Amino acid sequence: MKKNQSNAVYLFLGLLGLMLAWAVAASAVDNSLVIPSVGAVFSELIKALSEAGTYLIILNTVSRLLLVIAICFILAFVLAILSFLFKPVEYVLKPLFVTLRTLPIVAVIIVLLLMFGNASSPLFVTGFVVFPILYEMFLLSFRVIDPNIKDEIRMVGGNNFYGIRKIYLPLSFSHALAALVQSLGLGLKVMVMAEYIAQPKDTIGYAMVQGIISLDTANVFAWAILLIVLVIISEILIKKIKISTE
Repeated sequence: MKKNQSNAVYLFLGLLGLMLAWAVAASAVDNSLVIPSVGAVFSELIKALSEAGTYLIILNTVSRLLLVIAICFILAFVLAILSFLFKPVEYVLKPLFVTLRTLPIVAVIIVLLLMFGNASSPLFVTGFVVFPILYEMFLLSFRVIDPNIKDEIRMVGGNNFYGIRKIYLPLSFSHALAALVQSLGLGLKVMVMAEYIAQPKDTIGYAMVQGIISLDTANVFAWAILLIVLVIISEILIKKIKISTE
């Protein structure tokens, strides 16, 4: 209990420090179009939270993100298992994942925007970023399994669906949750950036574009705060799931 209270105090001090730095920067710049005041941003945030359309926008972006992560999660797990069990598969897939990791995101967005249109391109862009992360985390989790356990799995013929479900998946569970935390935070940022460029309606990226067009920087900052809160909530939920399963 005392440890949790201490952590809460440190967290509060960190947030207070950020708020003070923000207030000092806004006062020094003295231009609301560049850095709006703390009061103006939180006033805009309260206004946004009082509108039903805000929650529809958040739901659209978050649901699209969760769909992408779910698909990538399943594909990455299957391919990681195949790569772990059959070395040639890993070498065949290696050029693909190197390419996905090194491609400039902006260039990918532009190409996919031309191919799939503004509604679908953010989904593919986010998938291209999240997919390699999940694959590598799964592959790493299989490689760090105790060699003695691997030998026992081979001896009992565990390299099959039963062995994957009963042995590999439980042993890689902690790595899977870590990959989810990382992919949720990064995926949300990529999704919003792709939405900002592609501008599909009723999404967070589109809402931020409208704020910039109308020179309402406070609105853009308010959406940024909402994004941070969404990431924090998702991380807390995943950590609670991890604790409850240990």
